Amino acid sequence: MVVDGGGEIIKISTLSPTRASNTKYGYYPLEGETGMSDFIDSNTGADVLVDEELLEDKVDVEYRADIIETHYDEVSRENAVTIAEILKSVMEGYDLNKREAREKIVSETGLREARATTVYRTERHSIQLAESVSEVDLDGMSMEYSWSTAGDNAVHPVCETITEMVDKRGGQVPLETLVELIRAAAEVHADEGGTPERADHFVGHEECRSVMLSHISPDS
Repeated sequence: MVVDGGGEIIKISTLSPTRASNTKYGYYPLEGETGMSDFIDSNTGADVLVDEELLEDKVDVEYRADIIETHYDEVSRENAVTIAEILKSVMEGYDLNKREAREKIVSETGLREARATTVYRTERHSIQLAESVSEVDLDGMSMEYSWSTAGDNAVHPVCETITEMVDKRGGQVPLETLVELIRAAAEVHADEGGTPERADHFVGHEECRSVMLSHISPDS
């Protein structure tokens, strides 16, 4: 896995050195999945760029602002920084509750309440998933991950597809593979709000509610 550590490229293997040197990772189509995503080469190793905050276990305001500015056309750089600072306050200092955070975004950026809520929920969830990886994945342990949806009628098609693909691979996969499955599922459902360009941030679609569950790899 490749992580952008603030200008320095750091490689982290989530598997043992032997498997890491001999195995190619990433999305590999199973029966019935061929052609799901033309941009994925199943024969290429998937050194993927994963959220920088995974390294810090904190909200990097400038980095998160870059993400927000890039992926939300109506958000200016100034407002992206404001939103990132509010997220940092929520995630690190617990100075604001969810409602207060959304209200502050609306009042300080002028975004419509519905859009402010979408940005807040999406980015907060992305940060939470990155933190859940950092808590277990940077201690030298070989981990694999499963994808768990809310299990209700509001589950997004992207998350249903991710779960199906993970389940076909035994119910848990290396982090690199999970990121590529997120990307593939989001590409398949792009017309339904899938965001393949955000798979590296664990965002398959806006306002995702699914969680990644960590498991010790059988090869540990």
